Amino acid sequence: MPMQQLVVGIAGARDLLMGDLNGSSDPFVQLTVLDAKGEPLAAGGSFKTRVAKKTLAPEWNETFTLGSRGFDLCAATSLRFLVLDFDGLKRDDVLGVVEVPLDLVACPMDDWYRIVKVPELMICDAKGELH
Repeated sequence: MPMQQLVVGIAGARDLLMGDLNGSSDPFVQLTVLDAKGEPLAAGGSFKTRVAKKTLAPEWNETFTLGSRGFDLCAATSLRFLVLDFDGLKRDDVLGVVEVPLDLVACPMDDWYRIVKVPELMICDAKGELH
């Protein structure tokens, strides 16, 4: 079975939506590997950054190694970075998403990506960028 891994770093975000009534957010990122149909690949794993409290410009500087035994990188087409506002006992609010096609990650990347709306999960437009 193929065993391939991909190392992904999430540095931070800026200019995020306000998810809380106090004018701030408690953001974190959920990272998932997607197949050609946009479905999560279980063998790729799912990862979360820590929650950054009361900020619209979080700094995580976290690195994740995606993949496990049986993970075939050829079956993966993109990485989904879902930006959420942690709400404790309630359902976390979606602040937006960044999807990066894997054909763009042939070499190390150090860019800011625009966070966009998730139509089925959000009423208002998303804003901000993820690094």
